[in-house]
Amino acid sequence: MANEIVIAQTTSDDEDQAKALAWGAVESKLAAGVHIDAPITAFYWWKQNVETA
Repeated sequence: MANEIVIAQTTSDDEDQAKALAWGAVESKLAAGVHIDAPITAFYWWKQNVETA
C-alpha cells in the first residue's frame, strides 16, 4: 500500500473537531496532509513537526 494514493473526505459541523481530527491524522501518519475548507487550513509534517497554515 506504500505506493498507493488514497484520498478520503469527510464533513464536520464543528471546526475544532475538524482541526483535532486533522491534527491526529497527520500526527499518527495516517495522512501526509489534510486540508480544511472555509477557511482553508492545512496540517502537514515539516522538519520533524506537524505544522499548520
